[in-house]
Amino acid sequence: MYLTRNFNLEEFACPCCLKAPDPESFEFKYFVGKLQDIRDLCKFPLHINSAFRCKSHNKAVGGVKNSSHLLGIAVDISITNDFARLMFIRYSIECGIRRIGIGKTYIHLDTDFNKNDSIWLY
Repeated sequence: MYLTRNFNLEEFACPCCLKAPDPESFEFKYFVGKLQDIRDLCKFPLHINSAFRCKSHNKAVGGVKNSSHLLGIAVDISITNDFARLMFIRYSIECGIRRIGIGKTYIHLDTDFNKNDSIWLY
């Protein structure tokens, strides 16, 4: 089921149980809309490494107890090219993303309004 031009619901499903966020949820629709906006600006595919996680999968991968992945409003995008990472971060900020985690091989984005705006390094 395609949610936008470039993203389908299966990309957001938990890898261990295949549960996915509610595609009609306002928070999820808002989040996916922001990802599509970023994708449109980047003009290159975005590979989702991690999206929605059930509690057991979140624990297995070392996720924090209040992870935004549990709500379906977070992704880790695999990007290893430094210029592409820079552009992705720039466009994410331009599109209103205010929670960004930067790892060596991925970038975390979420739209969890119950958490403080933050940019951090893993």
